[in-house]
Amino acid sequence: MNQDEIVAAVANRTGATKDEVRKILSVAFRLIVEAAAADRVVRWRGFGAWRTSVRPERWALNPRTGQKVRAPARRVVAFRPGNWFRTSLKA
Repeated sequence: MNQDEIVAAVANRTGATKDEVRKILSVAFRLIVEAAAADRVVRWRGFGAWRTSVRPERWALNPRTGQKVRAPARRVVAFRPGNWFRTSLKA
């Protein structure tokens, strides 16, 4: 499912216009990114939580040459699904 399909589905189910839905989702995702950038945990009850962590510097292998290279430390975002999300995935 891509962005346009999600916007169309939300607009169809809520009666809002596609432009309104697109603006609302854009703001919501922007707020999630801003909170993650500030090292804050974002929780959506039942759906899940986004949190950041620091991946330490490490040695890695260049796949072309097999040579060891230093991979710098970096921040990564992880998503952990909530209970409702997890139980909805079970077959």
